Amino acid sequence: MYVFQLFDYYACNGTCILFLCVFETIALGWIFGAEKMIGIIKDMTGSTPNLYFKICWLFLTPGVSLVSFICSLVEYQPLTFNRWYVYPPWAYTVGWVLAFSSTVLVPGWALFKMTTQSGTLKQMHPMVVAVPLLNV
Repeated sequence: MYVFQLFDYYACNGTCILFLCVFETIALGWIFGAEKMIGIIKDMTGSTPNLYFKICWLFLTPGVSLVSFICSLVEYQPLTFNRWYVYPPWAYTVGWVLAFSSTVLVPGWALFKMTTQSGTLKQMHPMVVAVPLLNV
């Protein structure tokens, strides 16, 4: 139970998910492009999406995700077991390593792909940067 709660608290919590959401929304709105997304939706449905969606893709969703991520870091409480057992300092270190191991790969892989490919960011295929699993 000790290890399970440690992994659950650090690697599977909302902070890690919010961190990934910030990068995903930036990739969708800014790297892939909101205009390109509008064009794809227009091709699929035959009608242009509302301007509200473009604002959400570019500003609202990345901003809210970033603010929520920062607030979750500010409101961080150390892990306890049954509200009385305090974990030792090494356990907190293991927990943060678990959290970083599941979140650093997304921006790390994007930076790796951007630095190893030739050309500018606009010249690179945006899906290679945003979705690294498609570049097999």
